[in-house]
Amino acid sequence: MKFIKLSIVLLLSVFVSINVAQNEIDYCIPLHASLMFYKAQRAGKLPDNDVPWREDSVLNDGQQLNIDLSGGYFDAGDYIKFTFPLAYTMTTLGWSYLLFQDNIANKCHLKDDYLSVLKYGTDWIMNAHYKANNLVTQVDVMSSHYQWNRPSDVTYPREIFTVDNTQPCTDVAMQSASALAVASLVFADTNPSYSTQLLNKAKSLYSLGKACPLGTMAVPDYSDHGRQGYESHGYEDELIWASICMYLATGRSTTYLSDLTNNLKKLQGRNFANDIWGSMLSWDSKYSASLLMSLKSLSSDPNFSQFLNNFQSKSNDIAQSWINQPNFSNGIVSGIAKWGNNRYAMGGAFLAAVINTPASKRWATEQVNCVLGQCPANSKSFVIGYGNNYAQFPHHRAAHNPLPNPSLSENYPVATTYKILGALIGGPSIENSTYEDARKNYQQNEPAIDYNAAFTGALAALVSFEHSGGYNGNPSSFQSTTSSTTSTTLQPTSTSTSSQSTTSSKTSTSSQPTTISTSTTSLPTLSSTITTYQTTNTKTTTSPSTSSKPISTPSTTSRLTTNGEEPSEDPTIASGFTLKSSI
Repeated sequence: MKFIKLSIVLLLSVFVSINVAQNEIDYCIPLHASLMFYKAQRAGKLPDNDVPWREDSVLNDGQQLNIDLSGGYFDAGDYIKFTFPLAYTMTTLGWSYLLFQDNIANKCHLKDDYLSVLKYGTDWIMNAHYKANNLVTQVDVMSSHYQWNRPSDVTYPREIFTVDNTQPCTDVAMQSASALAVASLVFADTNPSYSTQLLNKAKSLYSLGKACPLGTMAVPDYSDHGRQGYESHGYEDELIWASICMYLATGRSTTYLSDLTNNLKKLQGRNFANDIWGSMLSWDSKYSASLLMSLKSLSSDPNFSQFLNNFQSKSNDIAQSWINQPNFSNGIVSGIAKWGNNRYAMGGAFLAAVINTPASKRWATEQVNCVLGQCPANSKSFVIGYGNNYAQFPHHRAAHNPLPNPSLSENYPVATTYKILGALIGGPSIENSTYEDARKNYQQNEPAIDYNAAFTGALAALVSFEHSGGYNGNPSSFQSTTSSTTSTTLQPTSTSTSSQSTTSSKTSTSSQPTTISTSTTSLPTLSSTITTYQTTNTKTTTSPSTSSKPISTPSTTSRLTTNGEEPSEDPTIASGFTLKSSI
């Protein structure tokens, strides 16, 4: 009997060792950090102390319209609120939760944190749709990018931009409908009354998107030579995604079946093979996400049977388009955009993880690991606070916390005051492969809420074992600890344990906030660091059968513009059938 027991113990020990060895990164740790980034981006009356250095801000947003627009998320390293990328971000986060809920809630124990991040965004979108025929599209003007200040300094009345049913608004209305529809599915079990509110607003936004003239929104913000932030390059992808989300959220209501069928026919006619732009997921491109959502959610739906084989083939095309794309010498996929390359790489990683073939899952893992600085080709972490070699000078006003000397400036203090934990920065791009860790470098060193969207989903997809204990530097949803105003660098671990959290215990997201001290923790004065990454012109991929072939290099010409990514600072600009598991 002792021999049997000993054998069992040894067998279990071997199993655990293999499990740990095969999962060298505890993806729950950067997943938690990514959620904390969103909490650091919150505007308005903060509901908790999860990010001790952030205070209440912009409490008067929306007062001109007698609505509350104080909440929501600041877009990037600035304080503008954009509805279009926010709606994309919330749609992606909501879909990721539906796909990988077990990993998020049961393995990472991050259900409460995740849902609070999602709700903070969807609350604002509902408020922004303040009348049946009206939707707020932007708060504050583009010229505010020329100011380098703290959130508490933004006390001036902020201009509000809206669209109504007499103006083209298809893109922003439909994307907002998608965000609320997906969120209604997320909250269906835990908060059914809120789920109903979300779905009712989603229906109204979908109706607005159908009623307004077909087209992309125009924001009459002429403060910075008329250059618009996040100018969409089409509306068809938002139409398609919204019809899928509405069909699913309404329990496959026939009200949306005709739109869904017509839109799936449009997807059926699209080419994804060797087309990185068509295969992309970003604030401006959702065709690939629409195809994968329908494939994963509707495979058992008789209304979808005519599309099944075609969409499965196109799913493989999407995966191969990403796998075939050349990498920088740091291992991260390249050749996509002028800036914010990591955002697009993580969009590809998320899609590849959702497709989940052996080859696509392996490629997604490689991409995420390289962004984390945990791959053989790259030790530079592009996620603030993760590892020992991450950017020290992100282009982020609140984290920098400028001080008068005699006026607010990005140069004083030299060090970044606060750690914007979990923020994914843009990284090197095809047009600028030399990476410089400098605060002025908004093209490579700025984070944004849309950057972290697919990154969060990719991390959730890759979780493979349970995380135990707290999370370094900030509270978790299952750990109550004592208060501290400083955060600890997140270290990658090859086990499922981590040290205990050292921050304040989290209060309910519905509780009243308290004002937090802005005591600073200065970092050492560091000079800018510059690293050059070359593009790998050929790439070898290994199929599940271990055969390999050289891949030719596609054109490195950028297919994206820089609209929406601080253009005022850019001199070049003008599976199941049931409702519960339906996504």
